[in-house]
Amino acid sequence: MSTTSIRLISLFCLLTLTSLSALGNNPATLDSCSFDSISRHPFRLKILSWNIGMLPVLDLFTEKDEKRAEAVATALFSCDYDIIVLEEAFSSFARSVIRHKMQHLYPYAYGPANRSAFSLKFNSGLWILSKFPLEIKKEIEFTNSIGFDDFARKGAILLEGNFHNIPFQLLATHLQDDNYPQKIREQQLNEIYEKLIVPFSYDATIQIICGDFNTDEKISQNYQGLLNILNAEDGMISGNMKITFDDEANDVYKSDHPDPRQIDYILTRNSRQIQWIRRSVAVLKSRWGKGKEYLSDHNGIEAYIEFKNVDYLSKVNK
Repeated sequence: MSTTSIRLISLFCLLTLTSLSALGNNPATLDSCSFDSISRHPFRLKILSWNIGMLPVLDLFTEKDEKRAEAVATALFSCDYDIIVLEEAFSSFARSVIRHKMQHLYPYAYGPANRSAFSLKFNSGLWILSKFPLEIKKEIEFTNSIGFDDFARKGAILLEGNFHNIPFQLLATHLQDDNYPQKIREQQLNEIYEKLIVPFSYDATIQIICGDFNTDEKISQNYQGLLNILNAEDGMISGNMKITFDDEANDVYKSDHPDPRQIDYILTRNSRQIQWIRRSVAVLKSRWGKGKEYLSDHNGIEAYIEFKNVDYLSKVNK
């Protein structure tokens, strides 16, 4: 073998080892937020809805909170969503860590909804990051909630935006904990419909409704009730993973009686204005602590949406 060949082989081995080392040092290991041709399509709106489980009490334990918050920010930074809707973003410290990392890519932030300096309750935990400007149309606080949820001003927020000259509305919410009767969540859904959907609904405007609905897709009566009250549409989940709350495999939260289920959704209204949509579960994991990989007790749910009559000459960020 010639000297030149030996040098080339040595160089190839060195580059390979360097690449593997770099991959090993990268803490983010994403099972989703895929980078295929579908997700890279420039005229498809890419949305993530994710309950990150950053509770307000964690502000008292900022050292531990910081590690997970930084890992969450790193995972999100590696994705290419246009809008990120976060639930349970209660912790102001966690929000500041995520905001610091994400601000360049997502200059527009809204919420947390129902924040008040004069309330003994926490905010709603609903926090939205966007690559382009949105307009807050209205926020509501639920009139009825119980248990731990009663310590927060939980509710919903409606925003309006424009994607390649197509107007759309985005509604984010987080319903009552599913340890309590579905009747309470139905009351909250009726409030959303009467106070946010009906007053601001227009035939030509697509409405995207996302969040943690704490409503099990396997329980047909509750799931169909959710869709009927909102007069909204759901669709199949692409890919092998169908679970958004996994209390069996998830290392952040495990139950003595696990029941992995889908309770997070991205729903649509006025869907005739949608050309194409794909929903999938985003499993975002990272090595953020000893024996910890999952970044929340929830997986995220993502949607890629292509509107009809898109202005292909327009730019989102002008």
